[in-house]
Amino acid sequence: MQVNNWVSDPPAGTGTGVLAGGSEIVSIGATLFVSSMQDNPVGMYTGTFSLTFAYN
Repeated sequence: MQVNNWVSDPPAGTGTGVLAGGSEIVSIGATLFVSSMQDNPVGMYTGTFSLTFAYN
């Protein structure tokens, strides 16, 4: 399985420039590509991904 085509709102690198009350909501998404049913049988899949938010 592969996860790619990551997107975010607001887009990476731009943000809104203001953190209202010290926070901002960021929505993220991606596309999951799976190969054959033999390689990836039906079931529950979990995983973790590191996200880094840098601010000044």
